[in-house]
Amino acid sequence: MKRYAIAKIGNYKLKDMEEIIRHVLHRAVERGIGLEINTSGLASQTVGETFPRIELLKLYKQIGGEILTIGSDSHRVETVGNYFNEAVKMAKEAGFSYIYTFDKRKPEPIRIEDI
Repeated sequence: MKRYAIAKIGNYKLKDMEEIIRHVLHRAVERGIGLEINTSGLASQTVGETFPRIELLKLYKQIGGEILTIGSDSHRVETVGNYFNEAVKMAKEAGFSYIYTFDKRKPEPIRIEDI
């Protein structure tokens, strides 16, 4: 939502949207759906932060979310993995111990300490 709305309405405040976001995250956790730390926003002069930001990751973790991936939304070879270390640090700060990859749509955990 941030990526497409920021130019017109600005960046949302979690507290203003928390009830809706909390509901969505509860449903995601119930269904085994994970979140991705997408680092492409860090390269953007308009956004300057990840999708989602740390507060939302902490809320997801608090609700019981565990499945977390990292992506750079690259469309060019030279940007694959951009800001990966920042995303790992963010995951740790939000309380996660694992980053997940997927094999045949099955989540596979990787300990953050092993990265």
